Amino acid sequence: MTHSSRSNSTSDSGAIRAVIFDMDGTLADTERLKARAYADVIAELLKLDEPDPRVLPLYGAYVGNTDRALCEAMVGEFDIADLLQDNVREPWEALHTLRLDHYRRTHGQPENIARHAIQHNVNLLRSQHAAGRTVAVATSSMTDEATRVLQAIGVFDLLAALVGRDQVTNAKPHPEIYLHTAEVLRIEPAQCIVIEDSQLGAASALAANMPCVIVANQFTDGPLRTQTEIDQQWIVYEPDLVQKTVEARIAATR
Repeated sequence: MTHSSRSNSTSDSGAIRAVIFDMDGTLADTERLKARAYADVIAELLKLDEPDPRVLPLYGAYVGNTDRALCEAMVGEFDIADLLQDNVREPWEALHTLRLDHYRRTHGQPENIARHAIQHNVNLLRSQHAAGRTVAVATSSMTDEATRVLQAIGVFDLLAALVGRDQVTNAKPHPEIYLHTAEVLRIEPAQCIVIEDSQLGAASALAANMPCVIVANQFTDGPLRTQTEIDQQWIVYEPDLVQKTVEARIAATR
């Protein structure tokens, strides 16, 4: 279910009226926490004394992708399909369930999520809300999980909309999730700016005709520096430059 919208129908103005945030790796460092949970679960399945060092780079390669794609890659890389067999679920689904259960018991406890808020982006959300722009979240996480995270980092009540992966058919980089969020907000796509952390997420926003700023994190920093599809001036590598870069991106749309 979509978090209730407080926006009105849009005018023909080209001014940016809404800021739509990705969540995982953008507002909270949940990518790191989820990666640790995968490492724990796989170590337990394989009866290892310590996590396999291949988990984190493999996780990083799938940042922004679907849980299914990531879990299928994990199952294949670690050859654990036989350890996850049951009569109900595919191996990837079983791995995802194990990871989610472990995550919510350990790394994904609300107080730990709060400690892993990405403060420069949370501050950006708060400042954009205070400036009178509509703020929303469009995430590849399921809506219930996203609600937990956004409540933990203290921004849920500022949002005009929350759109999770379960509310759309097509995952990023398809533009559907951003187009649907704009529809919920009743704001034209060109009047929205997106804050993402990955090239894949940015591709989704750009395909929706929304300008985008990417704020790099530990998983996406390297790939973003070497890619050539997105203008480097709209990629932030230093947290202190987030506010300045977003305002410059907004000004460039006028």
